[in-house]
Amino acid sequence: MAPFDLADSQASAAGFARVAGRLGAVSVQVADIAGSLAALRQGLAAAAEEAGRLDAAAARVAEGAAAMAGSASRAEAALSAAREEATGAEAAAALAALAESVQRAGEEVAAMAGGAAAAGAEAAAMRTGIAAQAQVTAALAQEVTQAAQRGETLRDISEALMEEMAAAGVETEDSPFIRAAQAAAAEVGRLFEAALAAGDITEAALFDEAYRPLPGTDPPQLLAGFTALTDRLLPPVQEPLLGLDPRVVFAAAVDRNGYLPTHNAKFSQPQRPGETAWNTANCRNRRIFDDRTGLGAARNRKPFLLQAYRRDMGGGQVALMKDCSAPILVRGRHWGGFRLAYRAE
Repeated sequence: MAPFDLADSQASAAGFARVAGRLGAVSVQVADIAGSLAALRQGLAAAAEEAGRLDAAAARVAEGAAAMAGSASRAEAALSAAREEATGAEAAAALAALAESVQRAGEEVAAMAGGAAAAGAEAAAMRTGIAAQAQVTAALAQEVTQAAQRGETLRDISEALMEEMAAAGVETEDSPFIRAAQAAAAEVGRLFEAALAAGDITEAALFDEAYRPLPGTDPPQLLAGFTALTDRLLPPVQEPLLGLDPRVVFAAAVDRNGYLPTHNAKFSQPQRPGETAWNTANCRNRRIFDDRTGLGAARNRKPFLLQAYRRDMGGGQVALMKDCSAPILVRGRHWGGFRLAYRAE
């Protein structure tokens, strides 16, 4: 057996760290592609809907033109009959005026019919284009789905590598965030246990899932049996972490359903009635984040979980993020997770 070589071991660990970093970057890119594809699908759906409305309008115009054409035909028949029976100068003048009116009506019907035909042709062309684009999008969707599946596999490998390296004490660019999330999770669990011991809250209230909506909030905000307690206990744990690194965006505890009772102060502004986009970006407390990343962090029971995702910042702004979380345990019972999110650069 070859003797143990410390230098080789350290080099291997450094290599694993570099591989894990590259895998994390790939997972971020896959998340970005998936988001772009979703936006493309929405655009195509809107275009298809508009084409349908145009086609329906063309059909209604065509129906109206047909009805007018029928009326013109009946008027011409009446004119012919009147000509056969009419006598005298007055009758002749009246018939001439009627003939001129019928001619104008016929010209208008012809113009309308031409417009209807053009509108129908345009709608048909649009449908053909959308159908072709839909085929391209379907092929692209399949490719992106396959890429996303490969990205999921890479992400799983990356997370496994990160766990192994963290357990072995190998330092990576994510290590400071991992340690900070784990320390914060442990401190929140300790604070909750102290509150139970002091009688500040019951265990039933601390694990309450009967979320109560706050009237007039958009996006919806909710209260739970422990919200008042977290408003008092969590800010001293969460706020200092915003200064850990310039890339940190937020640090907050969530329960096992993704409910975030007490956010950082900058994301806990009072809502503005009728300003949904502003509220989405600035009023993120007392909300449930049950997306894949949110639930992953909330329900994870491993020592830590590192995820890459796209975060909706409100107002059409999306940021590529990493989310490091650690489980919060209270008397051995899983309460939720502590999330430390930072920009992926």
